[in-house]
Amino acid sequence: MLNYYYIYAGLWTGVCGLYALHWSKLNAPLDPSLIAFFVLSIAFCVIRGYQCRKEFAYRPNSLRGAAGRTLGMVEERFGAKMIPLYRFGAEWGPMIALAALFAILFVAQGFVPLVAVFNKALDYESLLTDPVPFVAPACIVGCILYASFCFKAFLDESRARSLVKVFFCFGLLMLQYIRSAIAITLFVMLVLFVARRGRISVLGILIMVVAVLAGLWLFGVMGNMRYGASWSNSFYIFRIGRYTEALPSFVPRQFLWAYSYVTSPLACLNFNVSNGSHGVDVLNFLYSFMPMAIAKRLPFYVTPHVTLQVNYFTVSSIWSDYFCFMGVAGIYVGFVIQMGLLRLARHILKGTRVETIGFALMSMVVAFSFFMNSFTYPSMAYPVYIVLAMALFEKVRARRAGAVAEPEPEPVPEMAVDDE
Repeated sequence: MLNYYYIYAGLWTGVCGLYALHWSKLNAPLDPSLIAFFVLSIAFCVIRGYQCRKEFAYRPNSLRGAAGRTLGMVEERFGAKMIPLYRFGAEWGPMIALAALFAILFVAQGFVPLVAVFNKALDYESLLTDPVPFVAPACIVGCILYASFCFKAFLDESRARSLVKVFFCFGLLMLQYIRSAIAITLFVMLVLFVARRGRISVLGILIMVVAVLAGLWLFGVMGNMRYGASWSNSFYIFRIGRYTEALPSFVPRQFLWAYSYVTSPLACLNFNVSNGSHGVDVLNFLYSFMPMAIAKRLPFYVTPHVTLQVNYFTVSSIWSDYFCFMGVAGIYVGFVIQMGLLRLARHILKGTRVETIGFALMSMVVAFSFFMNSFTYPSMAYPVYIVLAMALFEKVRARRAGAVAEPEPEPVPEMAVDDE
């Protein structure tokens, strides 16, 4: 699951398969150029993923050993009296900081979104504003990163306290009612869990499938409630999703939210490709690989203009940005640049304590590319940038200290299926 090549192949095979069901009138037949692109890119990722499969092994961290070395440094520099304060700050400091940031956000918004949902008074448009600059992104990115690190700590050393911290982060995200951040965090946790287990029985796979389906169903329930309906009333998504008679009657209507979110971006991309609506702008094509906060401040920056199929499904996958600036050729070039950037990130992460977390976050970026430009969108891209910065800092510090790298722990074997 840490192998982002396999993630790409599995993701787009699944998205194209669901799209081909044509449950929605929006899902017109795919343009031949898109079919060719997906066949070639999926085949490449299957082959490349197999070639690199041994590079994506899960590597546990010895948290107690690292903590012991850090406490020794604290005692040496500041004295033994500072150790209790350091322990408290290291253990609870991030949670206190996140709680304070969310409190500031709630005060600035003037309401708590989860409470507004139950009171049927949620103004969804207000959630798209940023009442205090950088606070909302810091809250979301901080929760995603902290929950991911805590969950890996739980997998490595089975500390219940780490799992409590994970639930704390989910509680904060639920209060803000951010379904996307919850989905991102759950995906990263799933990747880490599967990679840590190494070998998973058929029963384990069935349990994971049921858990994923339950999560998608809850995603639909939250969608119904967000728009003021009861948890079981899916009429709104049925109407705007333009569902057809091809939709089987046995499919619970709560799943229509997931189906629309998964297939509507591809439908919008297909709409643009089929109509040939694009220009040629190499500079902004290159900007589309940079963090959004930086790119939009650079000279001659232009916001990608995607022609929407309908005005309420406003995302169109990562490929739409590339298509807007360079047409179908831009999609192919964009894929090549993506693979190059991911390869560079692997090189930076290799051998560091954040290697496994970095691989899991890279898998998340690849997985959520079906929805939007995950290489630039803050809640998806910024966690990767932060972990890469941590890896670079670790390597620079080790080089300056002339430290000899400790032997790496034995990697967990690749996932396999038991016949039990």
